[in-house]
Amino acid sequence: MALALCVVAAETQAQQSLVLSQVQLRYRVLRRATQLDDVKMTELKKIDATILGARDQGETGLLFRELHKGIALMENRAWTPENEFATSLSLTTGMTVSDPTRMFYAELGQLYPAKPASRKLMAYVHLGGPNQARREETKPLAVVSNVPPDLVYEPLRIAVDLSDVKDGNHQFIVELRDGTKTVARATTAIFLARGLDSRRAAIEQQLKKIDGFSDAKASIRYPFDFARVLNLGKMSAVNYSFDKAIDRSDELLASIASGKDPFAGATGIVQKHYNFEEAGEIMPYRLFVPKDYSAGKQWPLIIGLHGLGGTESTFLGLPSAPLPTAAAEHGYIVATPLGYRRNGGYGKVPPIATPDAETIRMVQLSEQDVMNVLRLVRQQYNIDSNRIYLMGHSMGGNGTWTIGSKYAEIWAAIAPIAGGSASPDTTPIQKLKDNNVPVMIVHGDADKTAPVEASRVMAAELKKLGVEHEYIEVKGAGHGDVVAPNVPKILNYFDAHRKGAK
Repeated sequence: MALALCVVAAETQAQQSLVLSQVQLRYRVLRRATQLDDVKMTELKKIDATILGARDQGETGLLFRELHKGIALMENRAWTPENEFATSLSLTTGMTVSDPTRMFYAELGQLYPAKPASRKLMAYVHLGGPNQARREETKPLAVVSNVPPDLVYEPLRIAVDLSDVKDGNHQFIVELRDGTKTVARATTAIFLARGLDSRRAAIEQQLKKIDGFSDAKASIRYPFDFARVLNLGKMSAVNYSFDKAIDRSDELLASIASGKDPFAGATGIVQKHYNFEEAGEIMPYRLFVPKDYSAGKQWPLIIGLHGLGGTESTFLGLPSAPLPTAAAEHGYIVATPLGYRRNGGYGKVPPIATPDAETIRMVQLSEQDVMNVLRLVRQQYNIDSNRIYLMGHSMGGNGTWTIGSKYAEIWAAIAPIAGGSASPDTTPIQKLKDNNVPVMIVHGDADKTAPVEASRVMAAELKKLGVEHEYIEVKGAGHGDVVAPNVPKILNYFDAHRKGAK
């Protein structure tokens, strides 16, 4: 995609936070992998300095611009006024989840000042499907002439009628044109769900009449709370079917209304939720429960942490995915938390982010979410306290180092996969030694996202301290290549270790 059509699609600060994390990651990967001549390297170093200054001063708009400018330089693309304008755009709405029978409102603004090449831009509004950039329309939903030239000072406010659009996930697209030429395009995900408020009200009326079942009630309320969180801009949008989720809420409600716990005896992949009081939200998590689970014996447990941009479903997306398949063969329960946000960090402030109050709060809640899920699973299932394990990939690999070391007394073993920002200076490895926690490290030597050198340093430190460990460096493997082939090896490693064993 040409840079002129790149999108910084943000609903509010929360979605921009995830986009910023991903743009910074892209910049960092290119920075390590790109060879430049002396002239371009001098220019890139100036951009580096501006980026550091923008982080220190909390100037997010400037940070976005300089990151995109640096990316263009490293990808050998010209940084033109058109590109600068395109990457400045931010499309927001407080109606991410909306009833299409109501008028829909959105706002096109800018993350930083940048002038368009033309003062006669027109905005064409379209809808696209969730997996396509644009759905061609015989007629746009709206056409707005005379787009303001300064969208920082005067954002373009858009109102459209979506009453004829089907419920479901859509891309709301604003295309800026100079005549017939597309200058830039901005998108944001939206969800249309008719009768959302009335269905919520009806469910709440019935829930008031039912005592207990707090676990099921959280799952029943989750679609409505998720809509609230999305509309407040607290979380970035993911593919989600509100119709199916609310139908599931109705099923769960019918179960508890009859006095039955809908989760009792459930096996396979189970979707669950709980009230995260400190966050003021209902939080999702996933479980894999072996089909022969019985409370009559103790079961080993794995906590799995997803990478940047993933969700609680990343490791347990499908029954055929590597982790549930291996867990079934080895007889493990698996729990995968969201970690509060898709870029939550699991207690570790990203090395490329400014540790402002909001970031610190996010990573603290991310860590707490993991520990909350661990506590809930131990309460609800007969877990062997000597066989609780922790693993994660990428950001989750870094989280495995962080949470694994901080709560070393819990784990029988840990397995960080492709964690590129852990270091002995910031990770209390000594606690792993003090609590006899063995470690399996997996990393590909061709990883361009997370440097393999970080895992090499951590393995060397473990060796220096005398911590039992196994280091697997996969020749020629990239960042995501190392997960599926090594999941069975990790579970074999877990099988061989339990707390208190000599």
